[in-house]
Amino acid sequence: MAVDDAELRRQVRGLINAGQLGVTVRGGIFGGCGSDCPCAVCGVMIPRDELEYEIQYPAGARHFHVACYMAWFMECRDS
Repeated sequence: MAVDDAELRRQVRGLINAGQLGVTVRGGIFGGCGSDCPCAVCGVMIPRDELEYEIQYPAGARHFHVACYMAWFMECRDS
């Protein structure tokens, strides 16, 4: 992924403002091998040979590249 941190944070902020990503976690955050699911921020698939974060929301799990998760984390922290 060649998107800079500021652009990722803008994307995350837009998803939060649109109600597509939450800022609180009720089910847990897990890290591990990719799951071949699309990233909740950038939409790019996370292959099994990469690391991912998975956030459990009441509506289901969302998957994040490490850089996308960090952008989400920073936006939540700064909110």
